Amino acid sequence: MNKIIAIILINLSFSANAQTKDTALQIKGKLVRINDSINYIYAIFLDGKTGMDSAKVVNGEYYFKNITKVTSLITLFCKPPYAKDHFKQSNMTSFLSEPTSIEVISNDSFSNTQVINSLANRDYTILEEKRSNYSNQLSLLFSNQSKFQPTELSDKIDSIQKLLAYMYQTFIQKNPASLAVPFALEKYLFFISENSTAKEVAFAKGVFSKFTKVQINSYSGIRIKKKLESYDIKIGMSAPNFIQKDTSNNFISLNKFRKNKYILIDFWASWCGPCRKESPNLKELYKQFSPKGFDIISVSLDSDKKKWMNAIQTDSLNWTHVSDLNYWKNNVALLYKVNAVPTKILIDKSGVIVGKYVGIDDQQLLRKKLSEIFQ
Repeated sequence: MNKIIAIILINLSFSANAQTKDTALQIKGKLVRINDSINYIYAIFLDGKTGMDSAKVVNGEYYFKNITKVTSLITLFCKPPYAKDHFKQSNMTSFLSEPTSIEVISNDSFSNTQVINSLANRDYTILEEKRSNYSNQLSLLFSNQSKFQPTELSDKIDSIQKLLAYMYQTFIQKNPASLAVPFALEKYLFFISENSTAKEVAFAKGVFSKFTKVQINSYSGIRIKKKLESYDIKIGMSAPNFIQKDTSNNFISLNKFRKNKYILIDFWASWCGPCRKESPNLKELYKQFSPKGFDIISVSLDSDKKKWMNAIQTDSLNWTHVSDLNYWKNNVALLYKVNAVPTKILIDKSGVIVGKYVGIDDQQLLRKKLSEIFQ
C-alpha cells in the first residue's frame, strides 16, 4: 500500500459496571491519501469469542462494532487475512484495546501507527519493542545454525528464551494492575516452554489466581488456564497409554506400538497451517532417525475424515495416524492436555516423556534432542 494516512477512532462505552456487563466497542476508521484502491478493512479480535470481521470502506471511512467486556488484541488488515501476503507489515497493524476511547493514527502504512489514550497498548508496545530485540537474536541464530554445534545452538536458544521469560516476569511484577498482564503472562509461559521449573510454574499460577473473572475469560486468560493445566503432563513422567483408530479403522495402542523405540506423539490437524508448514521438517526427521529406532504416531484433531486422509496423502506423511474425529475433544488430546497444535510429545524406549514441543518454533529443539539421542 502506497502513502496512506489512516485515522482510526475507537470508541468504547465504559461505565463502573464494565466488569460485569458487556460494553460496545466501536471502531470508526478514516483513510486519507490512499493511492491504492481499498474496498474493505479486515479485523481479527482476539477477545475470546469474536474472531474475524470485515467492514466496507465508503468514501474513505469504515466502521466496526463489537460487544465485549475484555481487553482485546486487535489486528487490522488492508487485505484479506490469510491471503498470500497478509502478513506483510505494510498491510497490517496490531494493538491492545481497552474500555475507553482510543485513537489510532497510521502514517503511510498500517505498520507505522500511533495509538493514543490506551494504557494497555502503551504497555503492549513497550513489551513488543523489547521482545523484538530478542527475536532478532533468535532469527540470527537460526539463520546461522550451521556454524554451531547442536548443543551450543540449543544452549544459546535456551539462554535467549530465559531472558525473554524474565522480561515478561519483571513486567508483571512491576505492573500488576496493567491490563496487559494476561498477554504478558501468556508470553511468559510460552518462553519457559517445556524446560519450566516448579518455581516458574508456581509464579504463573500465583499470578493467574489473582485474575478477575473478566481476565480469566479473555483470550489470553483462556489460553493460560489450558496451558497451566497442561503441566500435569510433565517431562519425566510415564506417558499415559491410549487406544485410538487408525486410518483403516484398526485400533492402535500406544503401549503396543512402542516396541522398544523412541516415539514422537504428534498432535496436528489438516486445518492447521503451521502443522502443514512443518510437515517437510517432520518427514526429514523420520527419514533420518527411523532406521535408528525412532517412530511417529500422529494424532489428528480433525473432524472430517476425508480432509484428514487427503492431508496425509498430499503431504506424504508415511507413518501411523490415528484420530477419533472429535476435533478439540479428541480423547488423546484431552488426555495429554493439548491446547495448541502443533504439539509434540517425545517418549523414550521405557515410555517416559523426555521432551515436549509446542509450535513450530520448537522444531529445532526437537531436532537437537533427537541428534543427542541417536548420535
